Amino acid sequence: MNINKFISNIFIKDEFGRHELNACNFIEGYGILGDLKGGTPLKEIVLYISPNIPNSNNNGLCSKKFKPNIIINNISISEFKVNQTINIGTAILKINQIGKKCYKECSLIESNTLCPLKTNVIFASVIKSGKFEKYKKEN
Repeated sequence: MNINKFISNIFIKDEFGRHELNACNFIEGYGILGDLKGGTPLKEIVLYISPNIPNSNNNGLCSKKFKPNIIINNISISEFKVNQTINIGTAILKINQIGKKCYKECSLIESNTLCPLKTNVIFASVIKSGKFEKYKKEN
């Protein structure tokens, strides 16, 4: 499945902080070139499916520190399955996990509130290196 047209934002974290990119290089077995979070087995790339990123307003335990690499809009999480491959530019990623595990200490769990990270997060690995340039919308 090619998801290029659904990608709205791409981020990396380097020694200077978090930065949005218009283009990136995916490195097999690592993640996005220049990303300090890269190299984590099975979680090299973190994708978030939603028009709204969780923030500190929802008071979840992970909300403040959650920073996805890629934000995807206008596609349902139901389109994705574990072990599925997705194409981003010339790179190929493999989905390893859908949904982030929750902690019982989280106030959202305690208040029986559904956390968007439990359902709208995808963890993936780069199985073929490649390049991506963010989709350009025509005026």
